[in-house]
This record gives sequence, C-alpha cells and structure tokens, in this order.
Amino acid sequence: MENKDGCTINTFKENRKITKALKSEDFMGIALKNFENVLINQKSLMVYINVEYHYNCRSQNVVSKFSEELCSILKSRKQKLQVKSFHCTVIDQSQGLDVLSHLDPNSLRYMVIANVRGSSNNLEMLQMGGITNMEFWKNLEMFTTKNFVVDAPIEDFLHLRRVDVAVKVVTAEMVMAVKENFLHSSNMDFFELHFEKNNSEEKLVGLFGQPLREFDGFWDHKQKWFFIIPNDNIHAHSLYFYQNCVYFSRVYLKDVPENAPLIDYEIEIE
Repeated sequence: MENKDGCTINTFKENRKITKALKSEDFMGIALKNFENVLINQKSLMVYINVEYHYNCRSQNVVSKFSEELCSILKSRKQKLQVKSFHCTVIDQSQGLDVLSHLDPNSLRYMVIANVRGSSNNLEMLQMGGITNMEFWKNLEMFTTKNFVVDAPIEDFLHLRRVDVAVKVVTAEMVMAVKENFLHSSNMDFFELHFEKNNSEEKLVGLFGQPLREFDGFWDHKQKWFFIIPNDNIHAHSLYFYQNCVYFSRVYLKDVPENAPLIDYEIEIE
C-alpha cells in the first residue's frame, strides 16, 4: 500500500495482521517482487489469486504498468501457474484476460470477475468470447460476474456447477434452457441469473401456470415453481423470481411447500 513516505506492507500470520512500513520504497515494485518470490517457492497447487485494480491509484499509468509487469512475471515461468481459484476486480476488462492466459487450464476451477465501474442500472457488457474460447473454460466449475452483464448465450454456462451472472434481458427461452439442464443433468447445483428487463413472465405463466407467491413482508414477493426431476425421488427443481433475479436450484422434495404443485418436467416452449 502506497503512503507519503514510501509504502506499507500488510501480512497475515495465524489470523493476525502484521503491518510494516518501508520508507522511500516503491509500493508496486515491492508487491511484484513479493509475488514473484511466492511463485518461485510454490510447491503445490495455489488455492486462489485475487487481483484488484482500483481508481485510487495515482494514475492510469500505474495500473497499466502493474498489469504489464504482472503478466511479464507469469510469462517468464516455464509452466503456467497452477491455481484453483482466480478473482479479479478490474477497471478495464482486458486486465483480467491478460492474466488468465497464463493460468494452467487443468487447475483452474473457480473464477470471479468484478467491475469497479457501473451501477445496477447501467452495467458494462463483459465480452465473453475471450473467456469462453480459452482452454480452461471447459474445466471450470464456478463462474461469477459482478457489475457486468454477459454477452454469451446461456448455453455457454450450462456445463458449470454454479453460475452467478447478469444479462440485459431475460427471456422465456433462457429460463427454459437452464430449467431443462437442471432436470436432465446432475452436474449443476445453482444458477443465479440477474437481469435488467424481464420478457419471460407472461410466457412462463402460460407454460407452468400461476406460481406460488411468497411475500417478503415489505413490497416484493417471490414467484416460485417446482418441477419433478426424472429418476430422482429425493429432489425437486426450484425456479423462482425475486426482484431482478431468477434463481435455479435443487431442493429436497420434503421441503416443497404443501400448497405448491409439482409440475411435470415434459413441457416444451412453442
């Protein structure tokens, strides 16, 4: 961390935070050197890497230089970095992609990309082509975006175990695609789909009937449907809308409310 006299280093040992002040030292050089030393001494799979870029740097040049130096360190390695989870908070989405190309595709399982810019009413579009075309994508298990909307078709996410993404518009076709995946694949555990506009509600009511409505005690309510899962006598598929999000998951049959009908899975959209 940069300060007026140099920089401050924060480390954690046995759940204790240790702070050390270094006078007349460049914070970026210290951080990169420490990171490089960690990689040199790496003897096993790294649990996660968290890279965050924020606007409170001295200038955009600092961010650009740090990104370049970080990628240079990763590129100089004889083999790609083995890490299980990658978290990145970016100012420009290319910053995350630069690092991704240096990670071992056979090790990476979890990925979170967050945007420091934007608001819930005007999210920036995340260009997914540079991500879904990378080798690691087929092995990934969890993918989350924050403060982004994705431009990829919903089908690109159906092989994942857990998903949390946002789209500009949610359609009945999107909802049906995720629902069918839950009914016919045991791989997916949870899918959270945020949206700015909902174009699916009327068509879904026509297909499934009226949902179970549960009020939260204020102004909003959840609209829930439950579906029979083929060859599964323990679970049901739960699909519900709440505020600007639709949630897909499995629940125990014993936890399905008595006043909620269980819908046959053999429903097709016209």
